[in-house]
Amino acid sequence: MINTNKERLLFDDEIFNKDKKDNDGVLSEASQIGDICEQQFGLDAMKRGYEVFMPVGHATKVDVAIKKHGNNFVSVQIKKAYYNNSGYVIHCGSTAGRKSKGGQGQKYTYGDFDVLGGYLVEADIWVFLDIHSIVAGPEKYYWKPAMGKPENNWDIFEGY
Repeated sequence: MINTNKERLLFDDEIFNKDKKDNDGVLSEASQIGDICEQQFGLDAMKRGYEVFMPVGHATKVDVAIKKHGNNFVSVQIKKAYYNNSGYVIHCGSTAGRKSKGGQGQKYTYGDFDVLGGYLVEADIWVFLDIHSIVAGPEKYYWKPAMGKPENNWDIFEGY
């Protein structure tokens, strides 16, 4: 459930991204849902034996970094998938500044992160895409069970 207690979420400092806040200076519901998805990923990764590291703030495209003993860090960008008539949609680009750019986000590229994790909240399913798939593919990734695409493909992290 989203916390709607606006007094608890108010920030006075102007360094926070205004696009992530509504007109009252409160974190938007979309931002809160994104934070919840990041926390869910961290919990799910810990259940699978990963150490989880989360940056403070949203100044980087990496939402979470995970690591298993003896392996390298893997940087992860988390997206909440949304449902439309075609199935679930995962944006493969940054939504920052979308309003100021006429509704266009910026597609992710090499060096931004290693893996994009799309969370299908209603189905409690993770869909993971490596950065090579993101760079070579379209700005939106479509998923539904009948398509036969990977789901809960945590093995993607073993290659790092």
